[in-house]
Amino acid sequence: GLNSPFDINFTNPCIIKNGDYALPTTAWQCNTSLNHDTTYYWFVGIPG
Repeated sequence: GLNSPFDINFTNPCIIKNGDYALPTTAWQCNTSLNHDTTYYWFVGIPG
């Protein structure tokens, strides 16, 4: 799955792509508006 929160503790994600929202492929084009001058943290995990 893929999560992207605003903080390094990975709380309050703005993008969630796991579980029912899991990505069906290995590539994804962001369809979420992101703020300029904002740090985003990404966590990518392997299910199972």
